[in-house]
Amino acid sequence: MVSAVRLSQAAGPCSMDEDPVHSTLEATRVLLQIAKYGIIAIAVIITLCVCICR
Repeated sequence: MVSAVRLSQAAGPCSMDEDPVHSTLEATRVLLQIAKYGIIAIAVIITLCVCICR
């Protein structure tokens, strides 16, 4: 996940100069991946809390 963000940041300025739409789509894809992992992490935390509370 972190490496994908670093790659997108490294390629960001170059791809922006060439094609703003492509860089926007790339940034959106990275954000969606981060959000997906965040949702998984929250689900795991909630599951652990439920198990501990029982």
